[in-house]
Amino acid sequence: MKYLHKMLISLFIPTFIGALSFFVLLLQVIDLFSNISQYINEEVPLKVILQIVIFYIPKAINTSLPMALLFSISYTMGNLYSNNELIAIFSSGIKLIRFVYPLILFGLILSIFGFYFDNKIVISTYSKKNELQDRALSVVKSFDNHNVALTNKSRNIIYYIKFYNDKNETLSDIIIIERDNLNNLVKRIDSKIAYWNNGVWEFNDALIYEKKDGVEHYTVTVEKKYMDEKLNLPPVSFKDPVKDISEMTLQESREWIQLLESTGKTQRALEAYMEYLKRYSMTLTPLIVAFLSCALGGKFKKNVLLMSLLSSLSISVCYYVFQMITVEISLRVEEIPALMGAWAPFIIFTVIGLVQFKNAKT
Repeated sequence: MKYLHKMLISLFIPTFIGALSFFVLLLQVIDLFSNISQYINEEVPLKVILQIVIFYIPKAINTSLPMALLFSISYTMGNLYSNNELIAIFSSGIKLIRFVYPLILFGLILSIFGFYFDNKIVISTYSKKNELQDRALSVVKSFDNHNVALTNKSRNIIYYIKFYNDKNETLSDIIIIERDNLNNLVKRIDSKIAYWNNGVWEFNDALIYEKKDGVEHYTVTVEKKYMDEKLNLPPVSFKDPVKDISEMTLQESREWIQLLESTGKTQRALEAYMEYLKRYSMTLTPLIVAFLSCALGGKFKKNVLLMSLLSSLSISVCYYVFQMITVEISLRVEEIPALMGAWAPFIIFTVIGLVQFKNAKT
């Protein structure tokens, strides 16, 4: 048995390296040619383009791993079948699962590797790639925001902002409502402009309506400069939330989700949380594709290269599309937990793999 496993691995590894190189090159070519006209128009130096390509390599590797693994297993198993070697192995009484378990184990190892590789290397290099590309193409990202309504973590202070200027970190046309535990109005602050100053907002020409203890009516005061340590919601809270979870580490993702939740952006927080959960479920993609391709590997006896390529692309597309659908359903239907939406594809495709193993020729 050890000899058979050694033979299987020796056939699989070169194919896997070749397939991984092919898919990485394919992704690089697609990314390069999709921006080549802009590079030419902006007269981007070749050195900068090469830097962008290099920074994209880790992301391309991480994206290509499942497809390369699926193709290489399908191709290896298909070659064994077309050469009648699988028939000889099965005729000796060896079960398919016993024969291919090193490949499934390899898929598990790749899943673990991919998790740390993504969090430690891919995130930082992909962010640098996007930043360098935007700078080279003169893409200006604006985080200014209009008509913002936020609340603080304790939900007792509500901010209504007409406009947030990200460059200057200023708020314009502001109304702030402070409530007590019974949701009764305690204070209202109106101001035309506010500046971020040493961890709190400084309001200019603030009109303050305040109800003091033991007094039934509200007092009205005007402050040329007004600051309150409770009004400390940071400027990042007011930005147009266009941050991409794929460019954040797991820790940064959790902090971003907490910030969205604490400022009342519940829908954005849910979408970010789904992307966060997908980071975990997608980690096991190499394992599930290894499982599926091992079960399907002996299906092709003719046109092994073509059929292996088609099957790997088809299964990968089906898996990713199905995950997009389950995530979208989970976002729209409150009764479906986010955890189920993120992990449903893995569970369903695992069941499909088990059925395929049961019906496989052995």
